[in-house]
Amino acid sequence: MVAIKNSEADRFLETPPNHIFGYLVYGTDTGLIHERATGLFKRFSRSGDEAFNSVRLSGDDLASDQSLLADEVYSAGLFGGKRAVLIEAGSKNFFPSVEKILADPPVDCILIVEAGSLRKDSPLRSSFERSRVAASIECYPDSVSDLQRLVKSEVILAGLTIADDVAAELVSHLGSDRAATRSEIEKLILYAHDNGRIEFRHIDEIVADASSLAIDAAISSAFLGDRVSVTETTIRAFEMGNDPGVLLGFAFRHAITLHRARIALDSGATFDSATAQLVRGNRGSAMRKSVSDQIGLWTHARLLKIIDGLGEAIRRCRRESRIDQLIAIRAMWSVSQGAKSKG
Repeated sequence: MVAIKNSEADRFLETPPNHIFGYLVYGTDTGLIHERATGLFKRFSRSGDEAFNSVRLSGDDLASDQSLLADEVYSAGLFGGKRAVLIEAGSKNFFPSVEKILADPPVDCILIVEAGSLRKDSPLRSSFERSRVAASIECYPDSVSDLQRLVKSEVILAGLTIADDVAAELVSHLGSDRAATRSEIEKLILYAHDNGRIEFRHIDEIVADASSLAIDAAISSAFLGDRVSVTETTIRAFEMGNDPGVLLGFAFRHAITLHRARIALDSGATFDSATAQLVRGNRGSAMRKSVSDQIGLWTHARLLKIIDGLGEAIRRCRRESRIDQLIAIRAMWSVSQGAKSKG
């Protein structure tokens, strides 16, 4: 039984045990889940032969074709060596396909499942935790010590220095969503690179405050269709002092910008030109991935419905201020449901 707690995950992933063939990456921090799952995928994908020795699969596709996963994990790599298979969980139940593989693990394949929030008694999570050759890896919002380690490692990797008091100040401005946090650190490093070190003035000039990051996290969760995460991130945004009407106003403008990007892409525009207003400046690969995933989930027709719904929710918040938080949470739920609907 290998169940890796969030605090132990980075250390575990530095040198994964040789006997582990299956990894379940799950939790409420979607940015951290994606970071750790793709990190594993890149580690086990053979350099130079990735197109032939690694494959990404959709959980929804596996739910429709239970032989698909077996075909991939038991196939030999074209150039020898181990294959890497990454499953991106969707809304459908693909556990029967995974259950068969866990019962009869392949010799030359690594299986990685990128999931969302899972209860302890969920079949997928419990099966990985019971297996002697698999591991489950928690991904929950960063603590202060997690953020401090992340800041230090990223600054050193970029060839810069940062004093302890400056690092502490930076951490105080960061949120607990890994994707948004890494984006802010990347932006700060780029801004201060020519200086050789990060100073207080750089933080004052470039880093968004925690309340802004909380709003970004709530909006990303909603438009990615993650109802569990959107509830937590929306409540966190309120705890940081954000007004429900203001939060919905940002979501409303995001929906409009996403709608314009969707229309531009449908008309033949490139991804970079269509999403320029969504990927503001140098927001890093995690932000680009989030925007790409959002674009893929939405049609312009459903975005129009969401824009109307958010507009009405904003008006209700003004009329019924005593329950404005409840109105906002329900509106964000509606967005997350719309991301997963058809048509």
